[in-house]
Amino acid sequence: MVEIKSTNSLKSIQRFVALIYMIFILFTMLHFIIPYTHESGSFLDVRKSLDMSNNQINDEKLLQNPLNIIYFIGYYTCHQINDRSFFINNNQVPVCSRCLGIYIGMSLIFFVAIVRYPTGSFFQSLCRLITLRGPIKSINCTTITIIILGALLSIPMAIDVSMQIFTPYFSNNITRFVTGFLFGIFEGGCVIGIVSHILFTFTNRNG
Repeated sequence: MVEIKSTNSLKSIQRFVALIYMIFILFTMLHFIIPYTHESGSFLDVRKSLDMSNNQINDEKLLQNPLNIIYFIGYYTCHQINDRSFFINNNQVPVCSRCLGIYIGMSLIFFVAIVRYPTGSFFQSLCRLITLRGPIKSINCTTITIIILGALLSIPMAIDVSMQIFTPYFSNNITRFVTGFLFGIFEGGCVIGIVSHILFTFTNRNG
């Protein structure tokens, strides 16, 4: 009876985690939807419109649409520099191109996690997440494989950011987006691995 309750409890937690992943995916999708909810050219410089240094919002239009909370979240998580951001419907996307890439990368790996439900310890769950199934022969996934893959996904952004800081090099939005996307997969994978490891530990303690 105790084992059944533990299993049901674990499944409930897994469903809750999947729900959190889905909410994040929806959050990412809203970054593409919100620019269409405003008239074209309404927000050419989001940071200027949101400037709350004096506890005031410069553009009252931001208070008229509840979905604009995404702009406010971006204000506290991103620099929102307009020439480092993409524009949709001639409106600035709520976050910069790099942050947008990170969000999409995380959303992609979260979607895979929802479909595949990886379980086990940190490295076990990530191996199960990336290992192919079906008639295609699976790769021999090991801890070293995960570490190397993590490095390949995260290093490009580290190089791009470092070069901008320490050299005259100036990145473009496509490069920022791509390196952010790769890092987002890495970051999302870390989240999935940590969550799976916590659930794995919980299961073993109650098994």
